[in-house]
Amino acid sequence: MLEVLAEQKEIKLTFENRLDSPQDVLADMRLLKQIIINLISNAIKFTEEGSIEVVLKTCKENLCLQIKDSGVGISSQNLKYLFEDFTQISNRSDTQQKGSGLGLAISRKLAHLFHANLRLESEGEGCGTTATIYFKTYPL
Repeated sequence: MLEVLAEQKEIKLTFENRLDSPQDVLADMRLLKQIIINLISNAIKFTEEGSIEVVLKTCKENLCLQIKDSGVGISSQNLKYLFEDFTQISNRSDTQQKGSGLGLAISRKLAHLFHANLRLESEGEGCGTTATIYFKTYPL
Protein backbone atom coordinates (compact mmCIF):
# COMPACT_ATOMS: atom_id res chain seq x y z
CA MET A 1 0.00 0.00 0.00
CA LEU A 2 2.77 2.48 0.88
CA GLU A 3 5.24 1.09 -1.63
CA VAL A 4 3.59 3.15 -4.38
CA LEU A 5 4.18 6.39 -2.44
CA ALA A 6 7.84 5.48 -1.93
CA GLU A 7 8.22 4.63 -5.62
CA GLN A 8 6.71 7.98 -6.63
CA LYS A 9 9.47 9.73 -4.67
CA GLU A 10 12.08 7.22 -5.92
CA ILE A 11 12.77 6.06 -2.36
CA LYS A 12 13.96 2.49 -1.93
CA LEU A 13 11.66 0.71 0.57
CA THR A 14 12.93 -2.64 1.88
CA PHE A 15 11.85 -5.21 4.48
CA GLU A 16 14.15 -7.70 6.19
CA ASN A 17 13.21 -10.41 8.70
CA ARG A 18 16.28 -11.11 10.86
CA LEU A 19 14.57 -13.48 13.29
CA ASP A 20 16.14 -16.91 13.69
CA SER A 21 12.86 -18.47 14.80
CA PRO A 22 9.20 -17.52 15.19
CA GLN A 23 8.33 -15.32 18.17
CA ASP A 24 4.98 -14.98 19.94
CA VAL A 25 3.81 -11.48 20.76
CA LEU A 26 0.54 -10.22 22.13
CA ALA A 27 -0.75 -7.49 19.80
CA ASP A 28 -3.91 -6.25 18.22
CA MET A 29 -3.20 -6.74 14.51
CA ARG A 30 -5.49 -3.88 13.45
CA LEU A 31 -3.78 -1.44 15.82
CA LEU A 32 -0.32 -2.71 14.92
CA LYS A 33 -1.07 -2.25 11.23
CA GLN A 34 -2.15 1.35 11.90
CA ILE A 35 1.06 2.06 13.83
CA ILE A 36 3.21 0.65 11.03
CA ILE A 37 1.28 2.64 8.41
CA ASN A 38 1.77 5.83 10.46
CA LEU A 39 5.51 5.23 10.87
CA ILE A 40 6.22 4.31 7.26
CA SER A 41 4.05 7.20 6.03
CA ASN A 42 6.09 9.60 8.18
CA ALA A 43 9.31 8.11 6.86
CA ILE A 44 8.14 8.62 3.27
CA LYS A 45 6.88 12.14 4.00
CA PHE A 46 10.18 13.27 5.53
CA THR A 47 12.54 11.49 3.11
CA GLU A 48 13.21 13.25 -0.19
CA GLU A 49 15.76 10.74 -1.47
CA GLY A 50 17.46 7.62 -0.26
CA SER A 51 15.89 4.70 1.49
CA ILE A 52 13.60 3.37 4.16
CA GLU A 53 14.50 0.06 5.79
CA VAL A 54 11.96 -1.95 7.76
CA VAL A 55 13.65 -4.62 9.90
CA LEU A 56 12.12 -7.22 12.21
CA LYS A 57 14.73 -8.46 14.69
CA THR A 58 15.59 -9.25 18.28
CA CYS A 59 16.65 -6.28 20.41
CA LYS A 60 18.13 -7.57 23.67
CA GLU A 61 15.33 -9.74 25.11
CA ASN A 62 12.59 -8.09 23.04
CA LEU A 63 11.27 -8.43 19.53
CA CYS A 64 11.40 -5.14 17.71
CA LEU A 65 10.39 -3.64 14.42
CA GLN A 66 12.61 -0.80 13.22
CA ILE A 67 11.75 1.69 10.51
CA LYS A 68 14.90 3.58 9.56
CA ASP A 69 14.88 6.37 7.00
CA SER A 70 17.52 8.57 5.40
CA GLY A 71 15.27 11.62 5.70
CA VAL A 72 15.53 15.05 7.30
CA GLY A 73 16.22 13.77 10.82
CA ILE A 74 15.33 15.42 14.11
CA SER A 75 17.45 17.47 16.47
CA SER A 76 17.96 16.04 19.96
CA GLN A 77 16.11 19.03 21.45
CA ASN A 78 13.00 18.25 19.39
CA LEU A 79 12.91 14.46 19.83
CA LYS A 80 11.36 14.70 23.29
CA TYR A 81 8.37 16.71 22.01
CA LEU A 82 7.31 14.53 19.08
CA PHE A 83 5.02 12.25 21.10
CA GLU A 84 2.95 15.17 22.41
CA ASP A 85 -0.45 15.71 20.79
CA PHE A 86 -0.54 18.26 17.94
CA THR A 87 3.25 18.68 17.94
CA GLN A 88 5.04 19.28 14.67
CA ILE A 89 8.69 20.14 14.30
CA SER A 90 9.59 22.58 11.57
CA ASN A 91 12.85 22.02 9.70
CA ARG A 92 14.12 24.33 7.00
CA SER A 93 13.90 21.51 4.45
CA ASP A 94 10.34 20.36 5.25
CA THR A 95 8.30 23.56 5.21
CA GLN A 96 5.87 22.01 2.69
CA GLN A 97 4.84 19.13 5.00
CA LYS A 98 1.26 18.97 6.25
CA GLY A 99 -0.34 17.03 9.06
CA SER A 100 -2.10 17.31 12.40
CA GLY A 101 0.83 16.36 14.60
CA LEU A 102 -1.11 13.42 16.04
CA GLY A 103 0.35 10.39 14.22
CA LEU A 104 3.25 9.67 16.58
CA ALA A 105 1.27 10.45 19.74
CA ILE A 106 -1.55 8.14 18.66
CA SER A 107 0.89 5.44 17.55
CA ARG A 108 2.62 5.39 20.95
CA LYS A 109 -0.74 5.27 22.77
CA LEU A 110 -1.91 2.38 20.55
CA ALA A 111 1.35 0.49 21.17
CA HIS A 112 0.90 0.86 24.92
CA LEU A 113 -2.51 -0.84 24.63
CA PHE A 114 -0.72 -4.13 23.89
CA HIS A 115 2.27 -3.48 26.16
CA ALA A 116 4.60 -2.41 23.37
CA ASN A 117 6.69 0.75 23.34
CA LEU A 118 7.54 3.13 20.52
CA ARG A 119 10.77 5.14 20.49
CA LEU A 120 12.38 7.54 18.04
CA GLU A 121 16.08 8.13 17.52
CA SER A 122 17.97 10.50 15.26
CA GLU A 123 21.56 11.69 15.11
CA GLY A 124 20.21 15.14 14.27
CA GLU A 125 18.91 17.17 11.37
CA GLY A 126 19.93 15.72 8.03
CA CYS A 127 20.78 12.32 9.54
CA GLY A 128 17.53 10.38 9.17
CA THR A 129 15.32 8.88 11.87
CA THR A 130 14.76 5.43 13.32
CA ALA A 131 11.39 4.51 14.82
CA THR A 132 11.41 1.30 16.85
CA ILE A 133 8.47 -0.67 18.22
CA TYR A 134 9.53 -2.88 21.14
CA PHE A 135 7.18 -5.82 21.69
CA LYS A 136 6.73 -7.82 24.85
CA THR A 137 7.54 -11.44 23.96
CA TYR A 138 6.17 -14.60 25.49
CA PRO A 139 7.83 -18.04 25.71
CA LEU A 140 6.65 -20.56 23.12
